[in-house]
Amino acid sequence: MEKLMSELQNIMSNYHLTMRNASSTYWKKFHDNKTHNENAFYELFCIPSETFKDFHAKRGLNPSSFSGIILEWALFYFLDEGLLEHSKTDVSCVANRHQIDFPWKKKGPKKVNLDLVIKNKKTKKIYYAFEVKTTFEKGFEKYLAEKKEICHHRSKVFPNFKYYYLSIDAPQPATKNKHKRDLKTLCKRKELYIINKSSTGYPGVKEFLELISDAIQKIE
Repeated sequence: MEKLMSELQNIMSNYHLTMRNASSTYWKKFHDNKTHNENAFYELFCIPSETFKDFHAKRGLNPSSFSGIILEWALFYFLDEGLLEHSKTDVSCVANRHQIDFPWKKKGPKKVNLDLVIKNKKTKKIYYAFEVKTTFEKGFEKYLAEKKEICHHRSKVFPNFKYYYLSIDAPQPATKNKHKRDLKTLCKRKELYIINKSSTGYPGVKEFLELISDAIQKIE
């Protein structure tokens, strides 16, 4: 029992170390060149999830929603190393599955669970929040509902606060029709990004990478 547990823990430890090292390498190259590498980020963000799904599909195993969690981990390390690169780790950190309490709410859930946030280490201040999905439709309705609850309050605490929606797949036609105004507003506010090598008509990898360094530098 202990041997099996130790072996599995080593495997998981090596996996997360590999992801952190890949993110660290990305930011070191950015530091040297002052230029973001779209292909390198796409691989860093997508390959872990794609590898996981492919590995289990070949063995007839159901990956379920775990590939989405792996996406969150990939972005977690990318953001965490980005904070280190921009010398922001003294005041801020990245949190996975962060929870915000709304004890005064009379209806609906009194807690909001966010995939990722960049937050202050000592206070409850949240600088940025991220919803990360493999398929656009999986979390978009949830995202819109949460956005109404948290953005007004958070922007008072930190004027630059944004709640970003990242997806590998672009929205389907039905979603485009139903949420035409929402999608347009999110693009205008620079909060929606489709992380895909193909052109989707929405802000993508290039735009997200241009955003992220500037956003991190605004942390105070």
